[in-house]
Amino acid sequence: MSGRDLTNSTTKIILPNSDDPNKKFPRKSAVLVLLIGPQDMIGKQWTLDLKSVTIGRFTASEILVPEKSLSKTHARIILADGVYSISDLGATNGTFVNGKKLAEYSSFQLRHNDQIRAGSVVFKFVEKAES
Repeated sequence: MSGRDLTNSTTKIILPNSDDPNKKFPRKSAVLVLLIGPQDMIGKQWTLDLKSVTIGRFTASEILVPEKSLSKTHARIILADGVYSISDLGATNGTFVNGKKLAEYSSFQLRHNDQIRAGSVVFKFVEKAES
């Protein structure tokens, strides 16, 4: 040791591309695709661009599917800190991700290509990177 007092020294941390404050880093976006449900809606896509999106048959739902096996407010998808998660909202017919039933009001992290079943309606969760 050289005997220098480093108590008040400063360390500069350089992040990749930090020299350009206008540089945009890729951010995630996702869509839900209807795989099984009302025939005239098969293949419909909903972009998940809000922090909270409700799935149900109630007209105020952002993802509205007029299917009686869905509860009025069946499930909710939330985007927080770049992570999408889904919660069952106490739906009568339950919410399933990849065949596993979700506990009511608990959160489950979604991953690319997950299948979500709400009542008899099935969606595919598709995540993609945007630049």
